[in-house]
Amino acid sequence: MNDLQVSLEATCHLISESQTLTGWVNGDLYTPAGEIIGILPVPDSTRASADIESYHHIQDCKKKHAYLAKQQGTKCAVIAIHTPSERALFKKLMQEDPSFTWDTGKPDWGQCVKVWNRNANGQTIFYKLAEHLQAYYNKWCRYINEKNSVSHAIVKLKALTRKYRNPERSAAAPPVPQSEMPGPMKDIQGGHLEPHVNTVSEFVDYQPIVFEDSSSLNTQPSVPQSSHRVDTASIQQGLSVSASKKSKRKADSVLESDRARKIRTCQKCGKLGCSGSASRLHCKNPCQDCGKMECKGRNSQHPRKDCQTGWNLCHKTLKMG
Repeated sequence: MNDLQVSLEATCHLISESQTLTGWVNGDLYTPAGEIIGILPVPDSTRASADIESYHHIQDCKKKHAYLAKQQGTKCAVIAIHTPSERALFKKLMQEDPSFTWDTGKPDWGQCVKVWNRNANGQTIFYKLAEHLQAYYNKWCRYINEKNSVSHAIVKLKALTRKYRNPERSAAAPPVPQSEMPGPMKDIQGGHLEPHVNTVSEFVDYQPIVFEDSSSLNTQPSVPQSSHRVDTASIQQGLSVSASKKSKRKADSVLESDRARKIRTCQKCGKLGCSGSASRLHCKNPCQDCGKMECKGRNSQHPRKDCQTGWNLCHKTLKMG
């Protein structure tokens, strides 16, 4: 379209009543601006002030982040501090290099960038600008402040612990008496204690309380020893009766649980023991009336009717209700 518009404009004076192409903006008639969208190259002045070498494809194409370095035009990629080696180098420079250490004010970032870029290798350490070092410096200062605050708090906490948890304060306290649990210790084998049943031997030494009549306090002697034997015998008889009742109830419950359950009939195929006796959806046999597999079988409300008659009666009852 651009070439066609140029041709029409060039031949319009040679052809009478020639038509021109309107409504079209020819981009070839404009001068390119030279702007780049995406990764911007590092200007030459910035590279010179930061001691950054230029990119050479043969030497630098196999380095890490080679595409980024190529777009930036630098020997190594210009990227923020992100590797463990870079963090260790920053810590070392803050402790040893005079450009990073200072007495008053902040470091000379222009000189710091030059020192850093001399250590760049393109694999673990990369080029930096002053903005990258300043951003990481602020983060590093916050980390140092937090570490100092924690260390000061730990010192005070240890002092309070020594003061209020001194073991010498409890040396004069009386010892706690050791007492055992009352009663015999029982060995549990199966996870539960065996049921404890009182036997007659526990009631051999039982002495019943006898209330004496006020009129005979001065004339009648105390109850003889033979009365104690009679009461013990009655207690033994009561225990035997209660034990026999318990055993009878247990036997009845065992007989009830052992009774065979009535086998149900499938409503679909009419067979005993079919898997559809619990739910007709599980039945894999055809209907006992119509012989179709997709039939639901007889209606449980009308078990003596065939499948079609039973379900018709059911639907008619629902409509009338």
